[in-house]
Amino acid sequence: MVVSPDAGTPHEILLVDVRTPEEYRAGHKEGAVNIPVDELEELAPQLLPDKNAVILLYCRTGKRADKAVETLRKMGYSHLENLHRFEM
Repeated sequence: MVVSPDAGTPHEILLVDVRTPEEYRAGHKEGAVNIPVDELEELAPQLLPDKNAVILLYCRTGKRADKAVETLRKMGYSHLENLHRFEM
């Protein structure tokens, strides 16, 4: 991801696991918060209040993370990256 100097400085970096709570409990990347992709629109305003934060998203294969990137972009988040797959 390349952030243009004109885009402003991102405030923080967040790691978001968009898999199910069961998948998250079975193992996740250190420091990741679990927001299942199907609950993202409802929970993002509360759990991801900074729309200028760099948000790194992942799931098992990358497909749900792609959907999450699209959803968050439509909600006004601008610094998003799909890390694709999570491997134990």
